[in-house]
Amino acid sequence: MTSFVYVGAPFSDAGFEFTVSGIAASSGLQPSLAGATLPASIPLNSKLKLTVPVSIANSSTSAIKEKTTTKLFLSVDGTQIPLATTAKTLIINGNSTAAVDMKITKLPAAATTGSYYLIASTTDASNTTLSMMSSAQIELADPTINFTTQFTSLNLTGALTAGSATKAKAVLSITNNGNIPSKGATTITLYASSDQTVASGTPITTHKMSLTINPTATKTVTIPLKKISASLVTGTYFVIAQITDPENHETIAISNTRTCFKTASR
Repeated sequence: MTSFVYVGAPFSDAGFEFTVSGIAASSGLQPSLAGATLPASIPLNSKLKLTVPVSIANSSTSAIKEKTTTKLFLSVDGTQIPLATTAKTLIINGNSTAAVDMKITKLPAAATTGSYYLIASTTDASNTTLSMMSSAQIELADPTINFTTQFTSLNLTGALTAGSATKAKAVLSITNNGNIPSKGATTITLYASSDQTVASGTPITTHKMSLTINPTATKTVTIPLKKISASLVTGTYFVIAQITDPENHETIAISNTRTCFKTASR
């Protein structure tokens, strides 16, 4: 709401006040990245589907309607690298905010591995530019898949006989802590090991499957043991799961308890 005062002829000496309601020009629109949540690690040289919400505040008491340019930059050591630009007409009520979603499909060629701050800037119709830097840094890294695996359950009851069939199953949870999806052939081999190492272990079963696990996501898989290796001698063993991802990185999970295996009767 804007007030104007007119004093003079043909009105009396007293002032005459009238009010005009409308849309005014802004005196700067303040961007904020407070509501933006980004992955801990963003891969270089990869296709991305990231959306960064920038909140834009109109601190005046009047509504505004004007074309506004919003930009995102990567910032490191005083250098700003353009990341995304959006120009659109915004309508924002007085003392209110509007959200502009910035789409990022690929990192710029000038970006290299390292830690960066994000900077958001807005330029209004009067060419006033305000900016805001993120409170935390983001990490740019080479594309990678990074599995961590653990046994969810291992229903091995009693002693298992070498060379015999079994209905025992191992259930594993696999989490991708990398920055790109894991897609494709994944190999899971179960070993019986007396000292918790694959090197001294005896293979029990191997399964190859096609898995898709997005960054930060977890997938549960069930591995039937089917048949115990005939080469196992009587003793107690840890069960080890070795997982090989599509990029041939290996990770292992070790059972918390030992399982008894015994030599087949002759």
